[in-house]
Amino acid sequence: EAQMAFGIRMAVPGTETAQDYYSFPFPTDHHLDAQGRVNVTAHPVPGPGLIGFDPIGLIKDALDRQKSGWSPFTAVTFRATAEVDPASLVAANTSGDAASASILLINLTTGEPHPSTVVYEAPRNKYACGHRIVVQPVLGEPLDQEATYAAILTTGVLAKAGADGTPGAPA
Repeated sequence: EAQMAFGIRMAVPGTETAQDYYSFPFPTDHHLDAQGRVNVTAHPVPGPGLIGFDPIGLIKDALDRQKSGWSPFTAVTFRATAEVDPASLVAANTSGDAASASILLINLTTGEPHPSTVVYEAPRNKYACGHRIVVQPVLGEPLDQEATYAAILTTGVLAKAGADGTPGAPA
């Protein structure tokens, strides 16, 4: 990623450009089977480590193909190619906020933004990739389970100055 220009990774699963599981935002309909059940078969697991069992693997195995659709409080994870300027991450919570927001969670049935929060984590760890942007519905404002949503990151999401050699490069 160090050689890549600043942006959000968008390699569709199953294509040659998909380098790993989180080269595409998660979750998406790409991770549902033909019956609409969650398919996380390819999700990476860290292994047993010091505690002697893999808690992520156990959860993955229990979830895989057992649940239909995603949670009404699903957090959508995006992955940037370089460090993000956290000040550029502004979520829209009302229609009035949409014009100035860089992060939108849109109900595609109504066209309205859904109240959301955004968190950025730069460091990589054993369970998550670095430079991750997480968009989630505001607690107490669940997603309508009958609607389809899109999490949108605009070019208002900027690189941290100097993160890729271009101060404030847009996504």
